[in-house]
Formats: sequence, structure tokens, C-alpha cells
Amino acid sequence: MIPEDANAQVPPLQPEPAVYVAKPIQKKPWWPNALGIVGIVFGVGGILTGVWGIIAPFFMDWFADLIPEDQVEASGLEAMTEYTGTLVVTGIFTTLVAVMLLVGGIQLMKMKKSAINLLFAWAIAKMILVVVGILWGWALPVFYIVWFSVKKNKEEIAQWE
Repeated sequence: MIPEDANAQVPPLQPEPAVYVAKPIQKKPWWPNALGIVGIVFGVGGILTGVWGIIAPFFMDWFADLIPEDQVEASGLEAMTEYTGTLVVTGIFTTLVAVMLLVGGIQLMKMKKSAINLLFAWAIAKMILVVVGILWGWALPVFYIVWFSVKKNKEEIAQWE
């Protein structure tokens, strides 16, 4: 006769299968790649623009030689040679800001936390460049509007041919 608890003492013939709990696959969000690619494309474009802004002023005389002599004055190239320093400095800042965007875009695609701080710094630097550009670009037009609106100047201009 077999005791009732005899089966409890006998080891099972097959081991019980191991239970694996699979972690759910976390899908990578789409936006780091999309924004990273935009940053890379605009960063490369900005670097090319900035580098050209650095080297182009040194070619002004060569460009002027390509223009017929009677049109050189109208082209404004000779006047631009007075701004060589300003153009080079602007090109350097443009290049540096563009490098920040390029590196930030690459880091964003790699999902690095440092990308966020770098892109925030880029955004502030870019806004400063834009504001300076707007102020510089508006300086002469605003001056003309004010100058030609002054009563004394209007009276003088009225006497011209």
C-alpha cells in the first residue's frame, strides 16, 4: 500500500518551467530625433554662413575686380571694406552660435541631458544676435526717418531742385 503523502516526497519528473517577466519595450519618443535633425541641418547651415562671413570680407577687392568699373560704386563693395572688422566679428559669433546648435542637435538625438542646457544657451545667444542685428539693421532707416522729419531739415530740403 502506498501512503497518500508518498507523491509529495517524490521529486517531479520534469522541472517546472522558469517564469520570465518581460519588461515592456519602451518606444523611443520621436521628437529628440526630429528636433535633433533640425538642429544639425540649421547648425551646419549656420556654420557655413558664419565661416563665409569671416572669409568673404578679405575677398572684397577680388569681387570688385569682377564688376565693370562703372558699376563698382553702385555695388557697394568698396563701402563694405570699411566694415571688414565688423563683418569678421559677426561671422565669428555666428559660427560659434551655429556650433552650439549643431552639437546640441547631435546630443539631442543621443538623448543626452546636456543637450537641453546647451540648446537653451543657444536660444539665448541666437536671440541676442537677432536683437543686435535688428538694432544694427534699423539704425540707419530710423535715423533717416527722424532726420527727414525734423522741421528745419524739411525747410532746407524744400529749397532743393
